[in-house]
Amino acid sequence: MGILEKDGLLTREEILAYLEIDRATLLRWLAAGTFPTPIRFGPRTNRWRPADIRNWENDRLRAEADRLGITVAASARMPKEKELPPGYVLIEAGMTDKQILAAAARSKASLARAQKEKASA
Repeated sequence: MGILEKDGLLTREEILAYLEIDRATLLRWLAAGTFPTPIRFGPRTNRWRPADIRNWENDRLRAEADRLGITVAASARMPKEKELPPGYVLIEAGMTDKQILAAAARSKASLARAQKEKASA
């Protein structure tokens, strides 16, 4: 079971480990308003709802896909990367930026091949 599927609220330490970031990055995101607001139990006790983190992560992936010009589509069945039409990329929650960029590069290459094949046909 992943951390975002657990019952209860997430601690700062769990968030930092899951996102592989340091405390300063989390504080910067919170100050900028780009990360979900925690539930405050006291001056030094914050917790996050797993659903809020999951939604934030999905929004971040969609924004990155938009920035890269990638079409994102939802499917009831998770397709395999080889089953995707040219120009589409499979982005899953938990992927690092490096993995997203690599998937985007493969997608752009497959689109270029498909367009070249179509032009020569």
